[in-house]
Amino acid sequence: MTLPTVLTIRPSEHTSGTAPKIKMVELPPRQVEQVLVKVYDWENYYYKFIYVDASQAWFWTDAWQSLEHEADEDLRYGRCEDFDSMEDFINAL
Repeated sequence: MTLPTVLTIRPSEHTSGTAPKIKMVELPPRQVEQVLVKVYDWENYYYKFIYVDASQAWFWTDAWQSLEHEADEDLRYGRCEDFDSMEDFINAL
């Protein structure tokens, strides 16, 4: 098993977070099984560290986390629709 690599995730300019900006650490060009990720907890307003499978590191990139945060805010503020069937969804398009 290889040692984990650190990948720092920070709120981007496209999010409403107020946490300080932190420079991302480059991943070395070697195979790793786990990545230690520093991620911002939007609900509690602090950073935390978690281990993730290296094949899932894409999920923890700035760009993807910004989109996840945006989607969470859309759900929280009701900027979405629910449909009872696929037909209802298609008719709403």
